[in-house]
Amino acid sequence: MSIDRLTVLAALLALVPVTVAAQAPTEADEAERLFHEGASLLEEGRYESARVVLERALALEPRASTGFNLASALQALGQSWEAHQLLTRLEAGELGELDARLQEALVALRRAVAEGLGRLELRVRTPRTVEVFIDDERAGELVAGSVLGRLLPPGPHTLRAVAEGHHPFRAQVSLERGQTAPFVIALEPSEATPTTSRADPVEPPAARERPAGGFDVGLAVGLTVAAVVVLAVVGVIVGVVLADGGAPCDEVIGCVEF
Repeated sequence: MSIDRLTVLAALLALVPVTVAAQAPTEADEAERLFHEGASLLEEGRYESARVVLERALALEPRASTGFNLASALQALGQSWEAHQLLTRLEAGELGELDARLQEALVALRRAVAEGLGRLELRVRTPRTVEVFIDDERAGELVAGSVLGRLLPPGPHTLRAVAEGHHPFRAQVSLERGQTAPFVIALEPSEATPTTSRADPVEPPAARERPAGGFDVGLAVGLTVAAVVVLAVVGVIVGVVLADGGAPCDEVIGCVEF
């Protein structure tokens, strides 16, 4: 074998690993293959098999179309809550951009998913603003006059609300499939607030101090005034009597002529 032939053979052998590596499927290729396989299974109505395959595809490469098909499989299996969570990720753009066709299909799938869930609609009476937690997860801030709506899986749920200056609110709420349940939150103030104002008590006037010796000047003045009044009344009565007897008298009420 000539040196030139050995050189060419060596060169060919060196290229083999590179060619094999180039032909090996990448994660993107595998995700693409699994996507089409899952779509076929979905069309055949083999929803559980489609779910398994599409979950593998989504793990390899996040893609909106894969996520949508997986949500469809979950909905068909009755796993509405899992489908709802996946659709929420889709709407948030976590799995890539949604084209117009996918957005239209998403609206229809959303309606189907909501039928398998319950909806809680929260309002607050007092105070004006509260922070709401559902199943120990923050649901948001609720302001009086507004509604905080949440889709939840059927079954019992824990509702909690807090606000500064008020006792925490806690309640159990049970939802059924397809049910919309309104609920009003009302927190009690942590400290009692008086509803009416109260005037300060008025101190009674201090009693006059009686002078030494027991003589009360005020009492003496009062008795004198009373005596004068009595004499005046007596004078009026006498004048009336004399007038009845024909004695001349000026036309003045209570006059007395001697």
